[in-house]
Amino acid sequence: MGKDTPLPEGMYRKVVPKAKYAVFTVNGNNADGEIGEAFKYIYFVWLPNSEYCLDEKALFDFEFYDERWDCQFGAAQMDIYVPVRRLED
Repeated sequence: MGKDTPLPEGMYRKVVPKAKYAVFTVNGNNADGEIGEAFKYIYFVWLPNSEYCLDEKALFDFEFYDERWDCQFGAAQMDIYVPVRRLED
C-alpha cells in the first residue's frame, strides 16, 4: 500500500523507521496467550542471551498480521518485529 493510497475510515498510517529488526513468528490463535508468551520470551530470554540489544532510535516494536492470521484456526501466524542493534555498535 503506497503512502498516497486512501485508507478506510478509522484507520491511520504509521511510518516505520528504517532499522534492523529481529523477526519472530508466533503460531496459534492467541487463545492461550501465545502472543504475550512470545513477547516475554523475546525480551526476557532471547534478547539478554543474544548479541543484540534494543535499538532505541527505532522507538517501538510492532506486530504484523497478514493472510496467515485467521483466529478461527489454531494454525494462525503473525510476526513480531523488534528493533535491534549489535551490542558492539
